[in-house]
Amino acid sequence: GFEVSGLDFNLMLNMRNPLSGILPDLGSMKWFTLRASLPEITFSPFLDIRVPELGATIPTLGLNLTFDVPQLNIPTPYINYAASLPSVSLPGFPAMPNFPGLPDLPAVPDIPGFGFTLPAMELLQISNLPSINLFNFLAVSGSLTIKRTEYLARLTDGTEVPAWALVINSVDGGFFAGINGPASNSDATGLSVSGVDGAVAVLVPKSPSDKRRWIAATGTGNNASLVGLPELTISASNVAVQLNQPLGTSSDGTANTSIVNFTDNALNVLMDDGSTVSISHPGSSGALLKVAADASVGISDFLSVSGSFGIESSTRSVTLSDGSTVDAEVLMIGGRNASGFAGINGGSPNAAGLSLTGVDFGFATAVDVLNGARRWNTLQATAASVGVLGIPDVTISGTNLAVSINRPDLNGIVASYSAAPLNVPVGGGQSYTINLNGTSGALLEASGTLTVSVSDFFTVNGSFALRRAAANVTLADGTTADVTLLTLGIDGGTAFVGLGGGTANAAGLSITNADAAIAIASDVTDPAKRWTALEANLDGISVTGLADLTIAANNLNVEVNRASSAQPVIDWAAAPLVIKTGPSTSITLNMDGD
Repeated sequence: GFEVSGLDFNLMLNMRNPLSGILPDLGSMKWFTLRASLPEITFSPFLDIRVPELGATIPTLGLNLTFDVPQLNIPTPYINYAASLPSVSLPGFPAMPNFPGLPDLPAVPDIPGFGFTLPAMELLQISNLPSINLFNFLAVSGSLTIKRTEYLARLTDGTEVPAWALVINSVDGGFFAGINGPASNSDATGLSVSGVDGAVAVLVPKSPSDKRRWIAATGTGNNASLVGLPELTISASNVAVQLNQPLGTSSDGTANTSIVNFTDNALNVLMDDGSTVSISHPGSSGALLKVAADASVGISDFLSVSGSFGIESSTRSVTLSDGSTVDAEVLMIGGRNASGFAGINGGSPNAAGLSLTGVDFGFATAVDVLNGARRWNTLQATAASVGVLGIPDVTISGTNLAVSINRPDLNGIVASYSAAPLNVPVGGGQSYTINLNGTSGALLEASGTLTVSVSDFFTVNGSFALRRAAANVTLADGTTADVTLLTLGIDGGTAFVGLGGGTANAAGLSITNADAAIAIASDVTDPAKRWTALEANLDGISVTGLADLTIAANNLNVEVNRASSAQPVIDWAAAPLVIKTGPSTSITLNMDGD
């Protein structure tokens, strides 16, 4: 329960005069009413409620109870203070002597406004709570209200437990899911959501010998933002939180593992705005602690994903690429069957890269428990199919795309999850595995099987590697430009050079073994300025569609160097670019700007 100190309160006790002839059926009924401000408040042992900062709204306690209520054919009557007692002035007391050995009692001034604003109903609630932290993962904030009600908890084993439910509700409040919450903390990392309507319930058995406890929560919100993750952006809707966890100990002294089945007996919470929120988690889902949303997430300005997501947090040991281990708070975000984009200028009219469908992904950010400045961001994703977006001279189709991003801390060290993979929740009770090996170093790449066609003249199919980087390039007129560079390398593919590729009327050269490298550069200050270059080494060449011509050739080289509109092309000879085409192969772009 709650512990409070420093409280100021108004207390009123009322009893019907049994000698009065008014409402004799009420007998000697009594009313107990209290309203108090709570400048210091804690909740032990399961919840962490912050003491309000200076200037914040102080939490208030409201009690409106009845006693000695006779059997009535009408609802229990409560005092309407707003109508009958808007304000009362209470006289002060002079200084008085105390009991021997105790200091004298000081004078108490008059209290000019002894008022109540409680509704005419049974009330056991605390209002204006600032923030509640659950399992160091979910922080609920806003003007919160806590009430007590009776509830019959039905467990998944069929037993029933008469209990008290301490219910906390928030109307148009906020919640934070992540590490070191709430969101106002300087080292917080996670998802902050506003416009939240939801409820949290702590169940306590009525039997004093039963030390089991349960906590459950449900809520929805919008206007989501990411905190402490500068490389990520999010636009979210239909954000939902689900919590159903056992607490306390069983009769044998071991940890309580029983689960409440709220489907059999939903806990309906009356909100401050008069609406009702229902906690109805099925016990078959087991212990729940997750946040889900329909969202679009951008990662490192390279990969954006839209779909349904799950969020989870835990404390675990993380192995680093230098062989050391750290205890870290790990926040995981996962999604399944989403859509996405990998490339440059995503979400804008100047987007250029790969469009993705059937995306499954897992993202993890690990923060050193002892040094919050050390942070490791890791992402793995797969896509069922791939297409091209924003590159007029290039068409791309592909399958089985894999994206890997492993970002280092300030010391250049990355996390390694090959020995202890992360299982990231993606919804529906499923998970996605992150198992990147830190020995690969910092990564920002994609791979898979693609078919690429350039200018309806060159087509290649094979395995590929895609990378993104920042670069400074020299143009054919001698000027330079800062660009975002997207490179695509293909190793051991098949290719066609000519006309009508892929059709019955194809005429040109077929290649059985092709290595190719494509570079797409976008000006940092003016993304509409774009350059495309290709270099390919072709082997095993034969003629297609030319009956009177036979060719057998090896080691054919294809070069393309283009610029958007009237821009000069890039002079790759001034600063050759090495493009990775496979795990251990590469092609160097060194074309001049002539």
